[in-house]
Amino acid sequence: MPKFTLIAEHTDFTGVTLQKNTLEFNEDYIGDILDNIKQFLQGTGFTIDGTLDIVQDDFIDFTGYEKAHPKGFDEPTDYSVKQNFYKEVKIND
Repeated sequence: MPKFTLIAEHTDFTGVTLQKNTLEFNEDYIGDILDNIKQFLQGTGFTIDGTLDIVQDDFIDFTGYEKAHPKGFDEPTDYSVKQNFYKEVKIND
């Protein structure tokens, strides 16, 4: 069973440790490991609104796509530019 040790040190601008959070745990399953990591991050002051998960590198989240694009992938995409990014500059010779 793998053992994990997570340490977070909060220091002031001089490098003096103000607070040190440590979490040690032994877990075999990735779900339990992620739960412990989430607990550690929350204990160090992070706010996590959701769950931690492992996703593949090429993951594309299409959540809510159907509402935003009711015609699906066949809907034409608008590539028009709403603002001019370049303006013409005339240089006098």
